[in-house]
Amino acid sequence: MRKISSLVAVAVFGATCTNAAPTLPPGAGPAVQTYRVLRLLEPDSLYLTRPSAMVRGRHGETYVSDVVGNRVVTYDDNGRPVRVFGRPGGGPGEFRQASTMFLRDDSTLAVADLSRAIFQLFDLRTGDFRGSLSCEGIGSSVSYQDSVIWLGAMSLGRKTSVAALRAGADSLEYLIPLPPEYLRMPWLAGTFPGSRVAAWRDTLLVGMTASDVLRVFSADGRLVDSVVVPVRIRRGVPPDIERQFERHHRTQRDWVRLTSALLGLFRQSNGAFVLVHADYDIVGPLTTADLFVTTLTPDRQHACVDTQLPVSGDAAPLVTFRADTLYVMDRQVVSDTAVETRITAYGIDGSRCRLAKLHEHR
Repeated sequence: MRKISSLVAVAVFGATCTNAAPTLPPGAGPAVQTYRVLRLLEPDSLYLTRPSAMVRGRHGETYVSDVVGNRVVTYDDNGRPVRVFGRPGGGPGEFRQASTMFLRDDSTLAVADLSRAIFQLFDLRTGDFRGSLSCEGIGSSVSYQDSVIWLGAMSLGRKTSVAALRAGADSLEYLIPLPPEYLRMPWLAGTFPGSRVAAWRDTLLVGMTASDVLRVFSADGRLVDSVVVPVRIRRGVPPDIERQFERHHRTQRDWVRLTSALLGLFRQSNGAFVLVHADYDIVGPLTTADLFVTTLTPDRQHACVDTQLPVSGDAAPLVTFRADTLYVMDRQVVSDTAVETRITAYGIDGSRCRLAKLHEHR
């Protein structure tokens, strides 16, 4: 049996669709509709050892980076592998730790190499290497706004949480200060690294992985507002998280199980925001997770809180968002000799929800 690495997905066949009507979950959560389940075909030569990021293209293709295999595999809309970007190594177009990705433009894929703090650039059509882009605090999320690409890029050195890449630029701008607890606590930053950003007009909504506080900034970095995301059934973030992390006798599993992690922050075309939280656990060699989705009204005054998404729990999932659709990459052990990787497309609707009031963070 192929071994499942500790962070995410792999394998298998075909695609299935469902047109079931959206169901309203019990309690206060948003309605979730399953649009499609895509199962990935994975030959032995393209086995995904440890997927680390996923991006959906405009024509239905899916890009998946592998932090152990050190390459990116592209799948078509039927789940078949069609192209590989990069390979292991330390030269141009090679990776030691292939990770976060974004589409720089209609012809260029940018893929982070964590070990070298760079994005490597590839031609989408041919797979050819095009160059590289230095980055301090390699991004964990991406948001597109007019001619600017905003990256959630936590940098302890610069004490910033967001980087901006403007059209035609060959370097990143760093802005948006890290919250004080991330500067005070190296354990927190090391266990729950990363920031999430959603851009609209001249405003940025920024969240940290281990925080229920969302901060609103102007594009020039001025703090405008901050709110606390409610908790219903996920763990949430304990109010004394700093004191909890200072207990050095805690195991890695204790630290991972201490708090919910903000895995995704996206904006829908109607102006509402979609948040995806993960409650992680470590079971033997595997990191698994339960996923929860929350929506915020466009004015960030109310929330539709915590619908649990039906993932297998056999490994930690990946998420991405495109065209008002949430995509979740999940892995399931189906037998002693088979592991199945699937990408599920969800529609998220908080419009008929019992809304919870968001409180201002002080």
